[in-house]
Amino acid sequence: MAIADLEALGPMEAPMDPEEEKAMGMAAEADAEVDDVSLMAAPDGKYSARSLNVLVDSLNKLLPLFDPSLPMIPMQSVDIVGKLPVEIIKAITMINQATKDAQIPDLAPSLNDMIDDRGIEMVAGKLILLAKNRDFTMFLKMKPKDATETESTEVEIKVETPAAAPPMAPAEMDSLMASRMG
Repeated sequence: MAIADLEALGPMEAPMDPEEEKAMGMAAEADAEVDDVSLMAAPDGKYSARSLNVLVDSLNKLLPLFDPSLPMIPMQSVDIVGKLPVEIIKAITMINQATKDAQIPDLAPSLNDMIDDRGIEMVAGKLILLAKNRDFTMFLKMKPKDATETESTEVEIKVETPAAAPPMAPAEMDSLMASRMG
């Protein structure tokens, strides 16, 4: 093959080693399981696109506080009858857990409330309050300590072993034993 032909093919990725392929496959399976569990937890309801977009807008304002690299949830263009989209359920679940961890359970959004437009808008209101809540935003800014970052306290223990007694002659040993027995 000529160099021009190779350049036309574009950059080629190096093949993954089998361990990396296995890890990627396991991660994809775990993501699929999380999606399945999220769908099972999702409430059934009838939701207007307008109410869903109020919720999506409030989620998109709050999610960057968790991680600026999180993808934005797309706006909804149609009404939904049935389960809410997985990305909404996963985001609400994550926020719910964070409010519990931050010890602000009153502002925790609940999937159980999201059965109709009114419930969706109430959850959106809680999300707006959370985005403005100083305690919650400070909680999110705190970096969790990794196992490598935890402070360890090293205690040095010195164990003194008694000095070994000089070896005894057999006659001395017999004399010592006899004195202890008698």
